[in-house]
Amino acid sequence: MPLIDATRNYLDGNTSTVEARLSDFAHPVPPTVKGRPIWEHLPRVSELKRDGHPRAALVLAEELMFAMQDAACSDPAWALDIYVAEVAALHHGLGQYSDAAAAIRSWLAASPQPQHAKARVNLEKRLAKAEEHLARRHGRNPAPHKAAWQAKVAEEKRLPATPRAELTGKARAPKKVAAAKWIPSTSVLLEDEFVAVDFETANRLAGASACQVALVKVADGEVVDQLCTYLRPPEEYILFEFSHIHGIDRGDVEDAPSWFDIADHIVDFVGGAPVYAHNATFDASVWRGLDRYYFTGTYPDQFYCTCRMARRLLPHLPDHRLPTVAGYCAPGFALNHHRADSDALACAHIVAQFQRSRGLHDLLPA
Repeated sequence: MPLIDATRNYLDGNTSTVEARLSDFAHPVPPTVKGRPIWEHLPRVSELKRDGHPRAALVLAEELMFAMQDAACSDPAWALDIYVAEVAALHHGLGQYSDAAAAIRSWLAASPQPQHAKARVNLEKRLAKAEEHLARRHGRNPAPHKAAWQAKVAEEKRLPATPRAELTGKARAPKKVAAAKWIPSTSVLLEDEFVAVDFETANRLAGASACQVALVKVADGEVVDQLCTYLRPPEEYILFEFSHIHGIDRGDVEDAPSWFDIADHIVDFVGGAPVYAHNATFDASVWRGLDRYYFTGTYPDQFYCTCRMARRLLPHLPDHRLPTVAGYCAPGFALNHHRADSDALACAHIVAQFQRSRGLHDLLPA
């Protein structure tokens, strides 16, 4: 059977639009200090305060605040008042009321719309208290600032509490993803070489009724090898009930090799590369059925499913059938569905697109 047009062997293609759409589903990148999300350092700030090291606590708290402010410049959702409040509280404890007020004023002047109303009121309350202390220190009337502080205290009490994870930004962090049988880890997905496979079967009786197989090997984003052949099923499984789906009938496979005939070629072709199929539970059952029938040992060590991956990475799609996912990930690819060579190449396009869409990788097992 002729292979897919070689001009489609380059899987990079025109993907900028696809990558832009996929980036909408990437998790936000949190602000970090020393390689860790800023909220993970807050217990250390508290520990330094408890141990009588307020200046060291202030240095760390300011690092966290600056990281938050930098992140908020590109993503307003990271505008988290609690980090400014922590700095202001430490300045206040050291009697540095001017610095406390300056930190709050600077943030209020530059920050976007507050993410949490109660946290913003708390910050305004701290500013009023700092200004009250400054007024006393410089011999001015503190009463207006005290009244403003009292008003903010009352307003803060009326507002509902916000979970601390939302105040610190931790709630926006990507959740740890559990391993799944058919979903590769990020490191496996990013391997330079992989194989995509598709089987067509004559009937539903057994996996050994496979009548066509196609494998596509990809290295560094380019198709470097393909294997596609009809298969002659064993005589007891040669009933064709799916010809209306894939167009293959008994006449097409009369002179085709059996699985046993090509088993060594399959092993050599796959090597140690991870293998992907769309709806891999079906292809895996066919592959195992062939190995059981012919006593061959060709089943790959690593087998993954682009359908399961798409359900996790692209939950917004109306469905996760091969035409839908391939149409989304590789809109320029003309799929001839239920032709094994075309289906395998479509699967390869999907894997290649997932490799490039690094913003989605935190949704995969580590």
